[in-house]
Amino acid sequence: MAGADVTVNYDGCLQVAVPQFKRSQSNADESQNRLAQLPRRRTGDSIMAGMQAEADKAWRAPAPMPSGRLIDEQEKQRCALLMQYRGSIPCSHLAGTSAGCRQQQPHSSSNSRSTSSSSNSASGRQQLLHARFTELADEVAEREEFVSSMQQLGKLSVEHMAVVRGEVAAKVQEMRQLDEQIKQLDTQVKPAS
Repeated sequence: MAGADVTVNYDGCLQVAVPQFKRSQSNADESQNRLAQLPRRRTGDSIMAGMQAEADKAWRAPAPMPSGRLIDEQEKQRCALLMQYRGSIPCSHLAGTSAGCRQQQPHSSSNSRSTSSSSNSASGRQQLLHARFTELADEVAEREEFVSSMQQLGKLSVEHMAVVRGEVAAKVQEMRQLDEQIKQLDTQVKPAS
């Protein structure tokens, strides 16, 4: 260790003299500037203001325009059935009877159809109405069986009875409307034959 200032402490440890350099004023300013540029914790107010600005920007942004057709014909037909049957499409409409439903739309919109195609359309619609009528009749019978079984068990309450009677009344009303439509179609199909 030639040329270095080395001393031995009273503990027996070596102590090396390290030269000290004075810092210039410009170095101190640079270190403070660096500290100012470092990210720090933000206040709650600044965070809330930033979130509010982002929400306002997102709210004002226009919705993207659709690139293609929104709904195809099959989806339109499905939505029409959902509205017609109040959210539950009967089984008879789910399996392949949508073609019969499609035939009734062109018939009602154009008068230039031949009588044979209109009678086919009317008979297809008539079959759909008969299927729905029998389905409603089965549902009414099912409700009546439910009421009788609950009476036998002794668990029929006034609330249950009122609910079931309301459901049956709604289904009977729909059956009457279907019956009128079926009679109208019968009169249309018979003269065309």
